[in-house]
Order: sequence, then C-alpha cells, then structure tokens
Amino acid sequence: METGTVGFICTAAAHPARSAPNGTGLTVNQGKWAFCPAGETSGHEWSTVDGASLDELTRAATTAARASGVGTG
Repeated sequence: METGTVGFICTAAAHPARSAPNGTGLTVNQGKWAFCPAGETSGHEWSTVDGASLDELTRAATTAARASGVGTG
C-alpha cells in the first residue's frame, strides 16, 4: 500500500464535509489511502484525487464545512 498521499476522496451527497470529522476520515480503498470529509465509515462514493496529502484534504473539508455551516457547532 502507498504511504504519504491520499488516492481517493468520498463525494457521497450524504457525507457533507464537517469541520471535525468523526475520527480522521482516513481509510483504505483499492490499496490506497482514502479520505471521507464527513468521517463516515460506510456508504462512500469514491472519486480519485491526484495524490493530495491528508492535511490538504482536512483543511479543505474544514473550510467547506465552515462555508456551508455544517458541523460547526
């Protein structure tokens, strides 16, 4: 399995980005790291990403959650 970068992001409509995902949102899909911005454990719809870091994706999820008002308190 690759290390260091994330190969997939969950784009399921039922998994909106949260500023504080349950856990890290990190899992494995097809032998690569995968990130769910909602921190869900099932029901994913995976889309490929071009080797983004977990930190980049977490920051983007937090920004999106703040902009939409989801999971911000």
